[in-house]
Amino acid sequence: MNRLLNQSLLFQTPQYEDFMNLKPYLSAPGEFTQEFSFVNMMMWKREYQDMFSLQDGQLIIKMIDHGVTIFSLPLGGDLKTGIEKICNYAAENGVTPQIWAADGPRLREFRALFADWRETEHRDGFEYIYRRQDLVDLAGKKYHAKRNHIAAFSKQFDWSYEEIDDENLEEVLAMARAWYLERAAEMDETMETECKAVREVLLRRRELDVRGGLIRVEGKVVAFTFGSPINGNVFDVHVEKALGEYAGAYPVINQAFASRLSPFEFLNREDDLGLEGLRRAKLSYRPAILLGKYSFVPKEERL
Repeated sequence: MNRLLNQSLLFQTPQYEDFMNLKPYLSAPGEFTQEFSFVNMMMWKREYQDMFSLQDGQLIIKMIDHGVTIFSLPLGGDLKTGIEKICNYAAENGVTPQIWAADGPRLREFRALFADWRETEHRDGFEYIYRRQDLVDLAGKKYHAKRNHIAAFSKQFDWSYEEIDDENLEEVLAMARAWYLERAAEMDETMETECKAVREVLLRRRELDVRGGLIRVEGKVVAFTFGSPINGNVFDVHVEKALGEYAGAYPVINQAFASRLSPFEFLNREDDLGLEGLRRAKLSYRPAILLGKYSFVPKEERL
């Protein structure tokens, strides 16, 4: 028996102080998914009970979604050994060893090694990946409406762009509170989690490599956005908000922020949660990659 398989996985709740230890594993080249974003993990750990195991040079993330325990594909180390350790842990704890994965090098390796596992596609979790320069240039007929929205906004408002910094941070947080207040009637647990996470992450933006920007109209912050690198080639946009009375602010902040994110080639604007309006909006920007998301369980397990 492999010595490593005798060691039970030990999971712990991530803390902001874990960022530097986990970063080398999460920044895997060739990956595009938000699943490998530490900031994303911290933003949603309350809702999904995210935990991680870092043992023997291998990182495994565990979460709970609607009562189902889900494991990430192991990062670092031998993938086959990592999956076997997940299966042993699942057996010890009486849960199905369900793996959640996005298209990428690790998924291709997993499929080759575990071809007999049952696979389920999750369209609502597909992630929208854009070429950064496409969002900057907005060239051609397919982006005609976006250019019109930006032109109309620029004609109606005298606006400016700023990076989020210590001087304007409180204004951004005040705008965030106003945005959530606008939606008080539809506020649910997910929105409450996001609201708290926005403040936490922006207050810790330096230690987390978070970059953000805002749009100001007549001295007032009317839109903001922020994100963090997945790796040296892909940047994850976590949050984008604009006040409802400023029509066109979303395409303006989208383009302005993208134009300042060199040298990243791709922007991940995450999934659409199965929301029809959000799906239409994300598709309207013509993603270069619609990143597939899948779950896997051993063939003998029921889905």
